Amino acid sequence: MTITKDTTIRELLLALPAASSYLMKHGITCLTGGAPKWGTITDLASKKGYSGEEIIKFAGDLDTMLKIKRQNK
Repeated sequence: MTITKDTTIRELLLALPAASSYLMKHGITCLTGGAPKWGTITDLASKKGYSGEEIIKFAGDLDTMLKIKRQNK
């Protein structure tokens, strides 16, 4: 899996639970009542006013985190 700006929050959290903390540091809540919010990284980040460039950076950071997680298995 490659994490992109179009990755759903559900897919993201299943692959990389630590993504929740990363997104929270940027003011993006991705869980409601313990369940993933609907939509994509872009959907949630756009609602918080992040630009397309910033969203692409988030996706890149998260993809790097996933690759590191896989290497450490």
